[in-house]
Amino acid sequence: MALETGELRSEGELRFGDGAEVEVLLRPDAVRPEPGSPLRARVVDKVLRGTVCHYSLELLSGRRLLAELGHEEALAVGDTVGIRLQPRKLLAFARD
Repeated sequence: MALETGELRSEGELRFGDGAEVEVLLRPDAVRPEPGSPLRARVVDKVLRGTVCHYSLELLSGRRLLAELGHEEALAVGDTVGIRLQPRKLLAFARD
């Protein structure tokens, strides 16, 4: 499956035709910082949640991703960072 964030593969069969528009759901812990990645996002918000931080990341298209990182991987609001996606399971639904 080709997305603006790159190509993702599913362990199971996805029942969509070629060119179908879909919504892909990613868990926040599937979005990881990757300094050398060509996939870039701007940190637009940070919320402390106990032992983790939730970050709102904005892609070049304006779409946003939620990332959940430990405090040892702190990001600053306003920074542009490299990211990679590491989903354990890919959830996709037909776009209405």
